[in-house]
Amino acid sequence: EMYKKVNETFEELNHRRNLLEDIFKCLSTNRGGHQKSKSQKFQVLTAIEEMEKWALVFIGCNKREG
Repeated sequence: EMYKKVNETFEELNHRRNLLEDIFKCLSTNRGGHQKSKSQKFQVLTAIEEMEKWALVFIGCNKREG
């Protein structure tokens, strides 16, 4: 049961990551100000990193319990 939950969480994270990457592609092809897209790129990458950290913590907690 716990393993299933971890799998679902990873699928969710991957889905969000793909969405963020799509958003980033849109932003980088958008003819806005150059500086703006740099800052948005950073925000997207930070969000991805945060999700990955959270996933690792989540798995670590489950390993200790199980």
